[in-house]
Amino acid sequence: MADMGNDMSLSVLLCDTADEVARLRHELLVAAPDIEVDATVDAFRAVETAARTRPDVIVCSLGLEGLGGRAFLRRLSDSSPRRPSW
Repeated sequence: MADMGNDMSLSVLLCDTADEVARLRHELLVAAPDIEVDATVDAFRAVETAARTRPDVIVCSLGLEGLGGRAFLRRLSDSSPRRPSW
């Protein structure tokens, strides 16, 4: 991992279908002090969390509960002022 300096941190939102996988990924990322992590297993909650926390990186499964992965990305893109092009 690149050195991000003392004043910068990376924020990550994990969204996966399996509680165990999301929890494990969360624990692994929390072990790095310069990474802030949120995790969820529900796509609707992930959209809300992303709007609230504005993560630098989103890692998600395409088979999310509540919405499929593509629908999740579409909804995320529609709700974001920084509209990425997927």
